[in-house]
Amino acid sequence: MRVLRYLLILIIATIIYAGDVNKIKAEIIENISMLYIKKHPIYIFIKSNYFNKTKKYLQKNYYFYIVNNCNKADICFVDSYPKNIKGKIIFLTSYLSYLKNKNAAGAFFWQKGRPTIIFNKQFIINHHIKIPKEYEDFVE
Repeated sequence: MRVLRYLLILIIATIIYAGDVNKIKAEIIENISMLYIKKHPIYIFIKSNYFNKTKKYLQKNYYFYIVNNCNKADICFVDSYPKNIKGKIIFLTSYLSYLKNKNAAGAFFWQKGRPTIIFNKQFIINHHIKIPKEYEDFVE
């Protein structure tokens, strides 16, 4: 009986923690989006295996709208750089994809159980984006 109770507590704790991780991911997506887009509402496109569950947290905030197409979005969070998309802010959700395509605005991915954010320095310079001091360590 003790083992069953212990397993039940462990399963419940895991479910609660997993929900918090998606909420944290959504908050980081919100912060990144607000750095790059200075209008409201912000239209966000997400097509990433690691971030699809964050959509429900973003939809609860009236400053952000989830769209089903990168062409309709202000900012896109995708696994790989879209081929026929021009003039959009693209954040890659894979470090390997980011290394292959330096046209991206940056990368946001989960590595070793924690978030990793990279802002593309050349993109920031070209688009005159001001990065707050607390994010300067993430510029590369």
